[in-house]
Amino acid sequence: MSRAQILGVGHDVPSKVVTNHDWVAMMPTSDEWIVQRSGIQERRFADGRLQDATVLVAAFGSGLTWSGAVVQCPGQEATS
Repeated sequence: MSRAQILGVGHDVPSKVVTNHDWVAMMPTSDEWIVQRSGIQERRFADGRLQDATVLVAAFGSGLTWSGAVVQCPGQEATS
């Protein structure tokens, strides 16, 4: 029997917001058309400087904070 537990859940999203109105400016569509078919009103995009690892580290840190876990790296004091 497994003893694995989920102690925390982390998340992070890129800060660049692209709305349906931004899409309307780039292509022949409308906000209403997009929302009616997908329900999407805005989406997040990573800029050219943001890497997967950056989002991963932020989400991991968020999960650790949520779990209340104490983290200690070799050679460092423990932090909570």
